[in-house]
Order: sequence, then C-alpha cells, then structure tokens
Amino acid sequence: MMPAWTRAVLLLGVTFALGGVAGFEIGRMSPAPRMPSAANPMEPHAFVQRLGRDLNLDAAQRDAILEILTRRQATIDSAWRTLRPSVRATIDSAQSEIVSVLHPNQRDRYFALERAAHGGAPGQPAR
Repeated sequence: MMPAWTRAVLLLGVTFALGGVAGFEIGRMSPAPRMPSAANPMEPHAFVQRLGRDLNLDAAQRDAILEILTRRQATIDSAWRTLRPSVRATIDSAQSEIVSVLHPNQRDRYFALERAAHGGAPGQPAR
C-alpha cells in the first residue's frame, strides 16, 4: 500500500492536470477577447504557429492543419459540453479531498497556488 503522502502528492498532480484541462476549456469558452499566442497556446492559430515553429512546417502544412482544427472544433466543443460537468465535479471533489488533508496554514498557500495556475480571483480558491 502507498504511503498517505504519496497518494496526496499523486492526487495533487492529477488535480493540477485536470484543473489545467478544465481551465483551458472554460477559458476558451469565455467571451472575453484574448491575444491568441500569449493567453491560450491551444487556440488553433497559436497551436499551428507553435507546431510550425517546432516541426518546421511549410505554409501548405500550416494551412491544412488549421483547416482540420477549424473543421473539428464544433465536435470538440460538443464533446467538452458533455464531459464538462463530470470533469468539474471530479476536480472539485479532488480539491476538497486535498484541502481536507492539509493543515490550516497550508490551505491558504494551496489556494494561492491554484489561483496562480488557473487564474482565480484573489482570496478565493480557484474554481
């Protein structure tokens, strides 16, 4: 059996990973305008720009990949709308469990780390 601290560290890692996915999707659905490459590296134009740089894509490849992502976006959005409540509930549950094992003086720091990672409001746990 795994020690409690190991389970807590693994759960924290899973929470941050799930929180990142959820934060990305929630942020992507936000009506606020964003700068493509700086604010959301998974936005199609920013993603293709990065792939172009990392894989040395030519213009035709960049255009084809952008078209694929644009064409598939409605399906991705629909799947996310279906999964989002379950993912959010799982993240919330994991965060509650993590908070329950932290000492009171660790909770504020944990919430600050969550806010920094996911852009929550000051003084509140990230949601």
